[in-house]
Amino acid sequence: MQNVTLGRKVLNHIEAHREQFDVKKWGRPDPACGTVACIAGHTVLMSGYRLQGPGEWKRPDGTVICGSVAYDAARLLGLSDREWHWSPGEDRCGLFSGSQTDDEAIERFKAIVEAAEQARTRFAELQELADDPDWLGI
Repeated sequence: MQNVTLGRKVLNHIEAHREQFDVKKWGRPDPACGTVACIAGHTVLMSGYRLQGPGEWKRPDGTVICGSVAYDAARLLGLSDREWHWSPGEDRCGLFSGSQTDDEAIERFKAIVEAAEQARTRFAELQELADDPDWLGI
């Protein structure tokens, strides 16, 4: 995941508002609790997309998507193919697949976000070392 900030924002929202999460719904309005959506749906909503109607989304540039927003969500989050696709031989489905439970989807997304945060932190630490002339022995 390259866009760790957006991933954390989506994860925090989903964990704080479980009533707005349903792994089987790309997005649907609910007068009682707001828009109910899956990870992909919440990702695009938090990126400026608007739900126009059942299965119809408007991007910030005004173009319309009918159906799945999985590709857009994966692109916005900067997910690798391995992070969001099911791979043959693996005992799991794609990140945005409705064939998993809500809890399974959230746990998998959380693991991806936390791994990306750890990688970003480690990269920053290594960058600091590389910028230190004493560490390089110069």
